[in-house]
Amino acid sequence: MIASLTLLIIASISFLLLPTLTIQLWRLLMQIKYVFAYSLGGMRLICQGFYKWRKSKAFRCR
Repeated sequence: MIASLTLLIIASISFLLLPTLTIQLWRLLMQIKYVFAYSLGGMRLICQGFYKWRKSKAFRCR
């Protein structure tokens, strides 16, 4: 559980720390866009895993 929460926190921080420079080369902007997409995909996978883990724990307790 602690590992899942740690990954969720790290993914949230990486989502909030996006580059703020707007005047850059086209390749760098493309690179920033792909990094943003990867961080969103990672957050989605972490949230799905946490939800499945939480759901399985809820059914075991009943």
